Amino acid sequence: MLVKTLVTIDVFYYIPNTLLINEFLWQTPDLVPEIPRVHKFLKYWHENIDAKIQEVLISHSYMNEWRAIDIDFKC
Repeated sequence: MLVKTLVTIDVFYYIPNTLLINEFLWQTPDLVPEIPRVHKFLKYWHENIDAKIQEVLISHSYMNEWRAIDIDFKC
């Protein structure tokens, strides 16, 4: 069963030729567990942004609880 809920993604990334890891936090309503908007966003990042993703943490809220989403996103 798909449920539309608030999804939070926490992207840790670095810009080539730098030693700093940066963080980008984004929230969007999305369908859990497939999370199509998150996949579209990460695909766009991979194809159009020079910063390289190091790690992505994804969680969603449902009934006032936060739960981690366990997915494999391949760039």
